[in-house]
Amino acid sequence: MVEQPAFVQNVQPAPGREPGRVQHEPSDLRLAPIVGIVALLAVAIALAAGSAWLLFIRHRRLGLHLPWPTDSATSPIQLPNQPRLEAFEPQPGASETFAASEQAAEASLHAYGPTNELGFVHIPIEQAMRSLAKELSSQSQPEPLDPKSRGLIGSGDANSGRLLRGGSP
Repeated sequence: MVEQPAFVQNVQPAPGREPGRVQHEPSDLRLAPIVGIVALLAVAIALAAGSAWLLFIRHRRLGLHLPWPTDSATSPIQLPNQPRLEAFEPQPGASETFAASEQAAEASLHAYGPTNELGFVHIPIEQAMRSLAKELSSQSQPEPLDPKSRGLIGSGDANSGRLLRGGSP
């Protein structure tokens, strides 16, 4: 006979179980409640569908449904007089409208014309650039200031909330 280890020799079978037989663990999932819930849902859906069908039949027997109007002479619904639709006016495509507005804007850059403000007109952009260049070249250039003269009072140290001198940095 084969010698068994000590821990196996001391194992006692569970009460009501035979030693040496393979046992199985019971499942945590019970099938009966799931089948019951599915059956209950099927019955509820069938009752709802049957009730809807009976309502449709009842409305049809009582004449509560409206027939689909096929002819204006026999239809109980009064339609408005002719013409029922507004006239169709074809609209230009978005790309055509955009291109036309861009061309108009470009043309206004190169021409004289009125503005939205009273007493003002616009001049061609080339003439405006020449006039502005002449005006800017005639102004005297300010002498460049020493960079340290525009900095912090006592610059070189930490700022600590000190004020700037009169010039802008």
